Amino acid sequence: MKKLFILLILLVFIFGCINSPEPIKDSFKLGETFTIKENQTLTEEKEKFIVKVVSFVDSRCPAEVKCIWEGELGVDLLIVSSLGEQEIYLGATTVSKENFSLYNSYEIELLSIDFETKTAELKITEIDSNTKTWFSIKPIQCKGNNWNTWPASATMKFENELSLIKNWFDIEHNIKVYEIKSKQIYEAVCSACSCSRGDKIAVLVDVKNKEKTLDLGWEEMIIECAEETKQCPNGSITARINPFCDFEKCSQ
Repeated sequence: MKKLFILLILLVFIFGCINSPEPIKDSFKLGETFTIKENQTLTEEKEKFIVKVVSFVDSRCPAEVKCIWEGELGVDLLIVSSLGEQEIYLGATTVSKENFSLYNSYEIELLSIDFETKTAELKITEIDSNTKTWFSIKPIQCKGNNWNTWPASATMKFENELSLIKNWFDIEHNIKVYEIKSKQIYEAVCSACSCSRGDKIAVLVDVKNKEKTLDLGWEEMIIECAEETKQCPNGSITARINPFCDFEKCSQ
């Protein structure tokens, strides 16, 4: 009887271990998905920074109510390091990814969220310091753009507007521009100073400067050029290139 009792205890223990949920870890690894709950604080495995849930947000439109915006589930996070702290909001349908301004070399992504259990799945990845991306802007008329009112431009000489913008980024905002291109996208424009000129200007900068570039009014470009080629008169082949997906000019 005693042996049977011990056996039953062992079976209960083994069954409980097999079926018990895996506890949420107090640390996470870069590049791997991890789960975080309300009021929980997780530490990056090498202790570079910590992530803490400030609150879960439910802005969804109530049933049987007409709303201008359908709303979403989101989470407010606090990123803390020796450099300071920053609060970041991630939304399921709006801002699902965000760069750290503390480092400018990490990206945090919201993969899923469960408001009932106050649980979110996140992933933090380290951005390659050599990664670059395109940003664009549609200039307005009457020289009402930021670079047109840059005081330093009054005492400097530039070959053209693109040269002015490149120097404005570099000198005024400490953002290196690797490439800058422009394209006329439509001819018909209104005559008001607040209207677009009809062209678009694109700059290639480091991803670490994403937030600064967005704050200046530029938009990150989503580029998906068709994979097609064109044969030039001299027999060479050209393909569509970034940022406007135009065919590369044929060599002479």
